[in-house]
Amino acid sequence: MSNKYKLTKITTEELRRLCNEDADGVVSELYRLAGAFVKKKKPQNLELEDLVQELVIKAWAVIDKFDDKRANFPTFINMVFTNDLKMKYRAQSAKCRAMVKTISLNETKAGSDETIELIDTIPDESESKVDIRKYKMFLKSITIEYLEGAKQNELAKKYNISQAQVSRIIKKDFKKLKEQIQNGKSETDGKRGKL
Repeated sequence: MSNKYKLTKITTEELRRLCNEDADGVVSELYRLAGAFVKKKKPQNLELEDLVQELVIKAWAVIDKFDDKRANFPTFINMVFTNDLKMKYRAQSAKCRAMVKTISLNETKAGSDETIELIDTIPDESESKVDIRKYKMFLKSITIEYLEGAKQNELAKKYNISQAQVSRIIKKDFKKLKEQIQNGKSETDGKRGKL
């Protein structure tokens, strides 16, 4: 496919015609788009050449599902690539979890005579209360930093969580704030009508 095709404005019918008339050109364009996607995302722990080929195969398999009324072609292909990459990471994560060995509570640790007891695995009440308070402060700090101008993806990297988790935390805090405003209560003073 040469540069004469404008894929950002391509219609469903034009794409189907191109697939029939110039399939090699369409596949070449998919390789270009997949290469740019991989270069931008910089996926970890994956063979990049293999990934590009797998993305092109996936895109070619679903290209007939493209509908120009729902999205432009680059957006459609980007979503196909993103979803495929997410599936690969999930599969990798599942393999890692399967490799983790579960130990019995009555089992001795390798290389020692020490036995793991049930009491060793359950924190006392004071520890769990402190952890819950720390966790709540952690959640509030994310929302505060967001309100101070930090971007969600920056917060995700900083706290080593996904951007979707950051978004959910912020959304939940905004929902709580909205409910407090509608009820006329403030978290700090508990008096009606004051914030």
